[in-house]
Amino acid sequence: MSEKLTAQIVAIGTELLLGNTVDTNSAYIAKELGKQGILVKGVAVEGDDQSRIVSALQKALSESAVVFTTGGLGPTVDDKTRSSVAAAVGRELIFDEDLLKQIEARFAKFKRKMKPNNATQAYIPANAIALENPVGTAPCFIVEEGDKALISLPGVPREMKYMLHNVVIPYLRKRYNINQVLKTKTLHVVGMGESDIDSRISHLEELENPIVGLGAHAGVVDIRITASGDSEAEVDQLIADVETEARAQLGEAIYGEDGETPADAVIRMLRARQQTIYAVESGTASLLASRLAAADVGGETFVGADLGATKVHGSQLEPVVEALVTSKGTTVNADFVCANVVTSEGKDVSYGTAVWTKASGLLYSHHTDVSANAAYVSSWGANACMARLLKYLREVS
Repeated sequence: MSEKLTAQIVAIGTELLLGNTVDTNSAYIAKELGKQGILVKGVAVEGDDQSRIVSALQKALSESAVVFTTGGLGPTVDDKTRSSVAAAVGRELIFDEDLLKQIEARFAKFKRKMKPNNATQAYIPANAIALENPVGTAPCFIVEEGDKALISLPGVPREMKYMLHNVVIPYLRKRYNINQVLKTKTLHVVGMGESDIDSRISHLEELENPIVGLGAHAGVVDIRITASGDSEAEVDQLIADVETEARAQLGEAIYGEDGETPADAVIRMLRARQQTIYAVESGTASLLASRLAAADVGGETFVGADLGATKVHGSQLEPVVEALVTSKGTTVNADFVCANVVTSEGKDVSYGTAVWTKASGLLYSHHTDVSANAAYVSSWGANACMARLLKYLREVS
């Protein structure tokens, strides 16, 4: 396989442009191709306009070896994929009798009456490779143009995923001799901003293999390390070298890896110390408590929550949250109490967080006024609270 093998995706359907349907297919395909070492360098969304689809396909084919389409393979007049692909590569649409029989068999299996317009789905570009779709009624196809491949998949996510994994990826691996090993490891950082992280590990982000990238969320930043090589041992070593350098630069701000959440890390560390935690929340839809509860399988570490209302704003919030967490700390049987309170007045949203420990009382408190969605701010507050607790747990371990 060429190390520079790239792909592009053209998602087709006016409903995608109107916002009635979210294009989850492109993100899924890009992720799965990445696991094969194929980089998706572009995604286009086009409505049911053949001239625009043809232009998008021709542009994609001029830039990448592999082009995907999703959607537009149905039987109705607004399903333009078949004719657009044929036009893009200068071929005629031809009728495939075997495809028609497959479609008829699918309808018979579903005990549904096939309409005459479903026969249009048996037309594919001349010399295309027909792909039977055993989980739906829309056949798929691949058009090969020299060393390039244009692959048309259904828009229904369940059908697309089946065809991608069971037919298309094996085809790509064989056609492009994909035999490299590719792995990704993600390190999670909490309590440190993306720009600060970038200033410390920008030299890693300039590497070609592994590829290192940052992804910012609400109070959490991901460091993705993706390496490719001829063997698992080689790839593991490439990732390990980058991880060692990242940890040397960022220290304990890296709280976990891959699927671990801040709540998972908190529960893991508290469980190892045989300690417990209690949550105090208001205006957050119980975000902190729900995350701790989900992480605490068995329910021995997260011992409860107070979800009462608190009507305060701005500079008043910090002392109120401090009082809440201190009061609870002295009345509940828990080693740690974390508070996350969000209040809003119009467009102004404030969140306050605090951490109390049985060993030393009030450990941390903070409040911030922002103009943002309250749910988003709730997540920021929950992660900020857990970040401070994680820092303390590492310091005293």
